[in-house]
Amino acid sequence: DTFCVVPPGKEISVIGPACFGNTCFTGALASACNSLGGRNIGDRFCVVEGTYSTVGPACYGSTCYTAALSSACTSMGGVNIDDHFCVVQGKVSTVGPTCYGGTCQTGATKSVCSALGGANIGDHFCAVKDRNLATVG
Repeated sequence: DTFCVVPPGKEISVIGPACFGNTCFTGALASACNSLGGRNIGDRFCVVEGTYSTVGPACYGSTCYTAALSSACTSMGGVNIDDHFCVVQGKVSTVGPTCYGGTCQTGATKSVCSALGGANIGDHFCAVKDRNLATVG
């Protein structure tokens, strides 16, 4: 009852927990899991067949870029989890937050994200489908 072993050759993805800080978006995760045809585990995790990536939370400091994440999620054809997370079919690399030492590289982030064909999230993050980029931050 503690572990689950997946048969060889069966591709699965585990989504969750969809939490940030002291808040867990359990209802939104359960709804997203249902819409993906997944299996809900305690409203904290979702197991779904196939390759899926989770983007988020898109927060830096005390600011969460919820509207930008929601827009990016829509543009990637993803399933939104309460504007804090987005589940996207396939592999997605997220770059950001592109800040260091209190300085955020917002202009460069927007420019590079556009050049890569990525989804810009508040000029602090960039989500790129099917690329192999490292997370910066």
